Amino acid sequence: MRTVVLLLAAFGTLVEAVAFGGGLYLLGTVIDTYSMSMGGLPPDRGRLGVWLLGALLALALAALAVLLAVAAVRGRALGAPTRVLVVAALALHGMLGLVVVLAGDASWFLGVVVVFACLLLSLTVPPPMRRPAPGAVTRHGAS
Repeated sequence: MRTVVLLLAAFGTLVEAVAFGGGLYLLGTVIDTYSMSMGGLPPDRGRLGVWLLGALLALALAALAVLLAVAAVRGRALGAPTRVLVVAALALHGMLGLVVVLAGDASWFLGVVVVFACLLLSLTVPPPMRRPAPGAVTRHGAS
């Protein structure tokens, strides 16, 4: 079950990385096209800021997806950097869920909840216990 949860979380996170990166790229293009000024700054700075935010967010989510997939394949527990990224992604999903609820689209909300649940389960479901091979020496010296 843990492998399936981690792979679903990795796939959902990768889809969201592409969606967030593409959406923020389009938003930056709109800022530049309509010459929108934010706080008196030139539109180029607004566009660059939104593009950088989109790139960093997409890279972080893509890195999380890769780390989750690696953990699923290896069958090991999540490392500390992966757990930090999962907690950050959970906070992002909380905000995203609020926005989707206010927008009123039930199918998008269901997708956000599924990815949120998979990320939360990736933190809580422990990896399977490994049994020593027959005849292997354990830490206590007995076989």
